[in-house]
Amino acid sequence: MRDEWDCDCEFEVNPCDFEYEEYYVKALKRAWKKELDPYDEFEYIDLELIDDVNEYKDRIDECKEWKDEHDSNDEYNVDPSQFDDVEEYLDALRFCWQDKYDPSFKTNIDVDDYGTEEDYRNALILDWQETYDSKHQFNGFNFNKFTTIDDYLVELDDRMNWTTQCDPEGMYSKIDASNYDNLIQYKHQINLRKAWKNKYDPNNEHTNVDSCDYSSVVEYHEAIMDG
Repeated sequence: MRDEWDCDCEFEVNPCDFEYEEYYVKALKRAWKKELDPYDEFEYIDLELIDDVNEYKDRIDECKEWKDEHDSNDEYNVDPSQFDDVEEYLDALRFCWQDKYDPSFKTNIDVDDYGTEEDYRNALILDWQETYDSKHQFNGFNFNKFTTIDDYLVELDDRMNWTTQCDPEGMYSKIDASNYDNLIQYKHQINLRKAWKNKYDPNNEHTNVDSCDYSSVVEYHEAIMDG
């Protein structure tokens, strides 16, 4: 009996300890489970349907491969062993991605078009920008801190208000408000450029020199002198 089920004596289950073969087989399969899936990560693998430990190993390896490739941190707690193929597993993950990043379906991005979470998220971010900032005026955002479009729109609305308040004529539009965490920081950058221009080009004679192109007053002054 051991020759048939455990010929290499890999698992310490002695058939002599069992009156019936079926009891031995059940004990052996429990040993397989304990050795190969001790934390019950792949609970949907039905050992009743598997009679070869190598087949069991192959199935576990396959499930691990799917998880490592598509959800290595197990963020979504989706057991790949409940699916027959990787595409079914991906469909389940796509549902999770949608629920996380676009639960109200506010974008035109179809999650089914993407094979990885990263590609889907990048597509969403591009859609946000193209829809609400088509001129790409605000490119300094750390998009990693935004989960949904609503998170993005709150911050975008703030930056638009800042520019309206501090630069209504758009003279300093090269200074990207999204590079700054608060209004005080952004306003300081605007006021610096205004002060530089008032000091070194009060009559606007050097129209080819934009104070926004320089990070220091020394650089700006040199450009004025060279001009």
